[in-house]
Parts: sequence; structure tokens; C-alpha cells
Amino acid sequence: MNLFKRIITFVFSPLSSSKDVFDSGEKMKSLVDKGVDMLDKAFYTEQEKAVQHSKFVGYWLKYLETTKGQNLARREIAIYTIRTYLFLVVFAIVVYPFNPEWSSFVFESTKDTLFWIVSAVIIFYFGAGILRTSKNGNK
Repeated sequence: MNLFKRIITFVFSPLSSSKDVFDSGEKMKSLVDKGVDMLDKAFYTEQEKAVQHSKFVGYWLKYLETTKGQNLARREIAIYTIRTYLFLVVFAIVVYPFNPEWSSFVFESTKDTLFWIVSAVIIFYFGAGILRTSKNGNK
């Protein structure tokens, strides 16, 4: 970032002394700073991604800690969602010998709609425990 600022300041330095183009050197400096900030924000580096991810994990764990009283409700929601999904899959398997079209319909509907919901519930419910153990060092 410092390199960009030096290059832009060097290129536009003759203009900063001209009172006709820009009122003062301060306006030029603020214009250069804005340009450099825009260039810096245009690129999202791996380091910035890692910092952002660690902040997100911290906020998520803080949220889970403050809502600890709702763990029973989360567990029940996860269990019932998974049970419903598994029931429909088993139902499709059992119905297949009697009516393959109906079995195919139930299985495809379950796969297309409930799969993503069940995946989100599993990630949210079990992901919290995985994040806690990885953040606290396998306690």
C-alpha cells in the first residue's frame, strides 16, 4: 500500500503545487489517499480472508455461548430434522417394490429439498462443537 502511495504522489506531485488545478496540497493528498484506499480495497488477500474468518468464528462462538440456554432446543430441532429426512429416505426404499414411481418421487423430493436443510442443521449443530474443540485445543 505504501508503494502505491509513493508512486501516485510522485506522479501527481507537480499538480499539488498548482493552485489552479487543486486548491491546495491537502486536497491532492486526500485525493491520493482515497485512490490508494480504493486500490487496497479492490484486492482481498488470503491474509485478510484469514483475519475475517477468525473474527467470524469468534463471533459465532460468542453467540453460541450467550445462547447456551437454547442448546436443548437446538438439539431437538436437529434430531427431528434428521429423523424426518431419514424417515422419508427409508419410506422411499420400502415403497419401491410396490410403487417405483411414487418411491422415486419421494426420494427426489427429499433429495432436492430436505438435503440442504438437513445439511445446514448438521453443520450448525455439530459445527459448533468442532469449532469449540479446535479453538480451545481439544478440551
